[in-house]
Amino acid sequence: MNSLPRAVRHAPRELFSREDTEFTPWLEENIDRISETLDLSLTVIERERDTPTGFSVDLFVEDEDSGQEGVIECQLESTDHDHLGKLLAYSTAFDTDLVIWVVRDARYEHEKTIDWLNESTEKYFHLVKIEAIEIAGEMAPLFTPLASPSPEVKEIGETKREPSDRDKKQERFWTELLERSGEFTLFDNITPKKASYITKGAGVAGIKYIYRIRNGWGDSGLYIDVGEKELNGEVFDELHAQREEIESELDYEVEWHRLEDSRACRITLKFNSYGLEDEDHWPQVQDDMIEAMKEVHSVFGPKIEKLSV
Repeated sequence: MNSLPRAVRHAPRELFSREDTEFTPWLEENIDRISETLDLSLTVIERERDTPTGFSVDLFVEDEDSGQEGVIECQLESTDHDHLGKLLAYSTAFDTDLVIWVVRDARYEHEKTIDWLNESTEKYFHLVKIEAIEIAGEMAPLFTPLASPSPEVKEIGETKREPSDRDKKQERFWTELLERSGEFTLFDNITPKKASYITKGAGVAGIKYIYRIRNGWGDSGLYIDVGEKELNGEVFDELHAQREEIESELDYEVEWHRLEDSRACRITLKFNSYGLEDEDHWPQVQDDMIEAMKEVHSVFGPKIEKLSV
């Protein structure tokens, strides 16, 4: 036992001298390292994704298990107000549920801020320490969680927040829809949320099965946001090229939305039904959405697996 090598801690910059050209590209290629630390199943969708006004987040990711999209901000120094502000701005701009801040060290105030955000919002914030560990002359990165969400923290936050009537209604609608899904298990590990939609990854990062509910209607379909607008269009066009075959296999009218004024693309199945305000008819609209999603999954699923993009 006396011959075991000694582990020596080093600053992360002794392993990665630059964030933008060394650490962030490495993390993109080795996203499994931080995934294991946080018990997530992260996939990188895009590096340096731009906001509408030209700012860019280091990594835009998706948790394959939960379907949550997320942002990762890298900082090989101690936390500061500037990076905290960027983190919040990126999460807001991209409307992500998952937020990860990788740092050398965390100041007390910033760690407490992350704790407060986990308690006070429905988002999931992770503050992660990065350092270099040297063993027997070999250097390797080590990730250590400093602040993360927990079921207990989220429960405390829920009791403090007073959700709106609409929030409560949306969450109840999704809870009932998932309960009515029976043997259709595609959305089994998705948690109902206070939002107008729920999604599930379709096996390719950035492509999701999506349920949407509005006051007067609901629908089922696909949401495509694999990265840049041009790439989203290529995915959409490859599926649209199979339109005749796809529509012949479906019992629904298909609406193809390339959304030229938006970055993402959407494909939905159209049917006449009710919406969120028609609570007496929820069972009907939920069943309609489930049946439509079954067809989306069975028809589009194999074609998504064969995409060349």
